[in-house]
Amino acid sequence: MDIVLLHEGTEDVNIGLGHRVAPGVTIAIKVTTEAACRRIARYAFAYAQKHGRHRVTLVHKANIMKRADGLFIRCGEEAAA
Repeated sequence: MDIVLLHEGTEDVNIGLGHRVAPGVTIAIKVTTEAACRRIARYAFAYAQKHGRHRVTLVHKANIMKRADGLFIRCGEEAAA
């Protein structure tokens, strides 16, 4: 396999935003901004062009996280155009 994996690590649940709701119960908050989605999408396509890659695949969970990952897909599609 010849795969390059790019991961946006400044947002999402990576920021550590969450809190304890009750003993033994915590929640994590997923933060997604259009700016970060656009940044990683533009970078991925620029990387692909620079390194002779012919395909960029966006991996998401938009079936569950419709708004946050839907934003990511939209930004990726705009970058692809």
